[in-house]
Amino acid sequence: MRKCIVLIGGIALVAVVIAAALLLKDGSASSEVNDHPTQNTIANQPDDPDTAADTEKDTRQIALILSSRDASATEMEEGAIATAEDAGYKILSYDAQSDAAQQLQFIEEAVAQGAEAILIDPVDADAAQSAVDAAGDIPLVFINHAPSDLHILDAEQV
Repeated sequence: MRKCIVLIGGIALVAVVIAAALLLKDGSASSEVNDHPTQNTIANQPDDPDTAADTEKDTRQIALILSSRDASATEMEEGAIATAEDAGYKILSYDAQSDAAQQLQFIEEAVAQGAEAILIDPVDADAAQSAVDAAGDIPLVFINHAPSDLHILDAEQV
């Protein structure tokens, strides 16, 4: 039962983030999400290097940054990956291993990789403002732990 709840929760989170990313990017929801093929497996990569570079650039990405990996986080990650693939997204998954500084580096890396949204299970709820700052204009969704200062949630991209 718990596995089912965690899986459903992971799927719901990814669905909400995809919708939010589309709304923030286009101003309204779009069916464009379903038109992109899944690009995160080798079998889906074109043989031509020029086409492969274009395909990689066209792959839509969402970052999932875990505070630490445990059984429930792994189940949530698996559900997020499956849901994202169905919607034409690739999940960029990171494990901060309970290191707040590492988690901020992962946010910066996700932004640099072109993630359209970031799901974060914060290592330190008191450092949430730093996460928001690192994400910039990229939509940021806190999962499992709310920021200790709930006013952070008033930011447009949170």
